[in-house]
Order: sequence, then structure tokens, then C-alpha cells
Amino acid sequence: MLRTFFTALILAFVLSACAPLTPPTAPPPALPGFENARPPEPGQSRLYVFRPRSEDQDLHHEQPMLYIGETRVAPIPENGFVELQLPPGRHTLSLVPPEGGSDLWRTRMVLLLWPDTVAYVPFWMAAGFERTSPASDSADTVLLVLPVGNPEDTPAHLRIERSHPSVAEPILRQCCGRVFPPADQAAAGRPPQP
Repeated sequence: MLRTFFTALILAFVLSACAPLTPPTAPPPALPGFENARPPEPGQSRLYVFRPRSEDQDLHHEQPMLYIGETRVAPIPENGFVELQLPPGRHTLSLVPPEGGSDLWRTRMVLLLWPDTVAYVPFWMAAGFERTSPASDSADTVLLVLPVGNPEDTPAHLRIERSHPSVAEPILRQCCGRVFPPADQAAAGRPPQP
């Protein structure tokens, strides 16, 4: 009887191990990756705004909303980018925190775009506090460090750069998937505009 009990127990264990498992949930569809910058339409400018992941990044789960002027474009998750075609001239880029999100995202910058050119603007939230000297500014790269509150009390700050293509494009290829324009709009051949 004891032998029958152990045999039944082992058989039940083996059968339970062979039972079908719950199929794993499918991963979310991958965002279209960056391959190469597309030239803008003649007389226009192309802008890539992207958010690479930083090792010490705080607030990585939040998705601030990008605005160009008063136009709401898209929320940008980490490792995401937005591709826009804009007329040349001055444009105001704004980030607005998501509902209930950190006010550290709230910022605004003016960007000058030239006709027939491509511009790259990465941003991310980094831990610590750094200051840049005026000598670090150049025509190719402008680093803005925008602390909020007392530097000793501030856990993170927003970093925004206008990057040279030789710096920006390898980062974009490695990190980021396009969140705007949506895949269906891009497939229809419509130019990405806010």
C-alpha cells in the first residue's frame, strides 16, 4: 500500500511537471528604430528629440509631454524619440510632466533651426548636480543644466543638449525607438509634423 501511494505521488508529480504552462505574454511591439536621418523637404528643417537612458537616471518611468510652441506632440518614454519636420526659424520646445509626475521635467528652451538642416536634441534626467562653464558652449553642442530648488536638496536635474550628428546618431541607433510620428502615419508617407 505504501508502495502504491509513493508510485501515485511520483506519477502525479511527473504529470504536473508535464502539464501545459501558461503561454508567456507577448512582448510589446518594438518601436521603429532610428536608422539614418531623413533629409527635410526643401526649405524645411528636420528635428529629432530623443531621451536616452542614463545609468543613474531618476524618474525613468515618467513620460514627459513634448510641446513645440503651443502644439502638443507626444509623451516621450526613455529610449524613445520624436521626428519632426518644421519650418526654419525659432521654435520653443517645452517638456511638461505627466499628471502626478515630477515638476523637474517642466522646462522650456528656444531652438533656432536653419533651412535644409537636421538638428538633434537629447534630454534625460540625471542624478546629482553639475555646473557647466560658459567656455563649454559651442556652435555644435549646447548643454543646459536646469536645476530646480536648492542644489543640495535636488535629487536630479534635467539635461538637454543640442548635439552634433556624429554624437547624436550613434546614440539614436543604439537606444531609441520612434514614438512620433506613429507607425501608420509614417507608413502613409505623411511628413512628421507636430
